[in-house]
Amino acid sequence: MRAGTRSTVTAAVLVVVVLGQALVVWSLAAGRPSLHHADVVVAGPDAVARLAADDLRERGGGRLDAVAVASTRDAERAVADGRAVAGYVIDLRDDRTRVLLSAANGGRLDAQLRDQGLDVLARYTSTHDVAYVGEPPGEGPSRGLVRTSVLAAVVLGWLLAIVATVRAGPVDDTFLAGLGRVARLAAGSVGLGVVALVVGLAAGAGPWLGVVVAASALVAAVTTTALESLLGVYGIAVATFLFVLSAGPLLTGAATEMLPDPWSGLTPYLLHGGALDAADGLVLGLHHRGLHGAAVLLVWVVGSVLTLTVARRERQRAGVEL
Repeated sequence: MRAGTRSTVTAAVLVVVVLGQALVVWSLAAGRPSLHHADVVVAGPDAVARLAADDLRERGGGRLDAVAVASTRDAERAVADGRAVAGYVIDLRDDRTRVLLSAANGGRLDAQLRDQGLDVLARYTSTHDVAYVGEPPGEGPSRGLVRTSVLAAVVLGWLLAIVATVRAGPVDDTFLAGLGRVARLAAGSVGLGVVALVVGLAAGAGPWLGVVVAASALVAAVTTTALESLLGVYGIAVATFLFVLSAGPLLTGAATEMLPDPWSGLTPYLLHGGALDAADGLVLGLHHRGLHGAAVLLVWVVGSVLTLTVARRERQRAGVEL
């Protein structure tokens, strides 16, 4: 690819990113984010907990996917490891419902989980209180910092791949050249991870933020490279949608549970959604969510490596140059 063509393609992609991102964010900001789907648990006397869970599912407009659990401790565990974002503990003896909220949720999500859940459960008790599972807001590592760092890592990984394309074209002539490209992408991703490590330690997030940032950037870069290997420079357009435009709704600061359809269902399985879940597991202790995120990242990277391998083999067989 000639230098002039590369520059034109890169400029066009960046224009699409800026305009598309602005459109997505503006359209979401025009409306107030509201709860669309959340996994919650209910504890209390067995029959009451099962009935209350049914009520939350049916009367909550499909927004609260409630499951009855055996005890308060089970509800706390579900919230602590990320299987649920909230728990409702019904105590008929004290006429009180305790709302258990994950310390990682964020204020807007907490408010809607509390208000919508209690509105349905008002038939069981007349009073309530709120308790946080994990470190109370403001005392643990900021989820805002974690979210911003991970989303930035995905976008920067995408940019690393584009820079490599501008310098050497969308595909490499030899296997060793391809390995060299991946090694440079890995080095750049590790550099981003080191920066995140320093920031995370200073902010009390511990060392794991650096690990997630490096992994997220590398997976984004390798996947973008794989798409280019398959589609040429047009792969950049696909990667732009997957890693940049599709992350636009999260720039509003809304939790995944508050995104409108189809974003609320798609985001956990996209690269940035998996990276956010992995960060929640490693940095914030939501282990169930972290395992899901790690699995998503693994699927993306394995798929990318297979795509690189197969695309290269088929190009050689067909004598096609991109």
